[in-house]
Amino acid sequence: LIDADVLPESRLLFKEALVPDVQGRYTQALRTLSRGMRLLADESDPASGRQRAQYMVQYGGIRYAQGRFDDAVDWCRRAIEEAESSGEMDALAHAYYVLDVAYVALGRVSEAVYSSRALEIYEDLGDLGKQANVLGNMAGIAFWRGDWDLSRSLWERVREVCLKSGALVDAAYGTVGIGEILVFQGHLDEAEAALREGLRV
Repeated sequence: LIDADVLPESRLLFKEALVPDVQGRYTQALRTLSRGMRLLADESDPASGRQRAQYMVQYGGIRYAQGRFDDAVDWCRRAIEEAESSGEMDALAHAYYVLDVAYVALGRVSEAVYSSRALEIYEDLGDLGKQANVLGNMAGIAFWRGDWDLSRSLWERVREVCLKSGALVDAAYGTVGIGEILVFQGHLDEAEAALREGLRV
């Protein structure tokens, strides 16, 4: 129907790749993403650049899910460059987010410094769901760095953002995150209350 119009075709292929991605059929998803990127390879207009950035970060996210963390870092770096040059802010924030989780998975926690940039972008875009994702990632990084107070405050922000958007189940992740910190701090009565609230949800 679109008669080989490159940009609409690439957008359809991107959507098509999301289905096997969420189903865990990563090889199929990567194959479809590769088809879309080949379509855009020779396109130099800004819209194609923005689409390429989305492709690159999606590819990087799947490589992360496959446990190919170094490859995920490489794809995120490419996505950041493309997103910055094309002005694709959603892809830029997504790349920052995936880059940090990949660095953490590689044990390079000191290099995971991009989540705050991702959060600022998602706040500017008004995307509450993605704000919650990034805040949860930041809370986890702070926890493993041993900064439990910061981690708790970030989990509280996760709860606030999720409740604001009506995502009650996602808000419970914040409650459970707080409960886990309370366990480590030895505040067991408070921890039990938080964890039972998570169980209730």
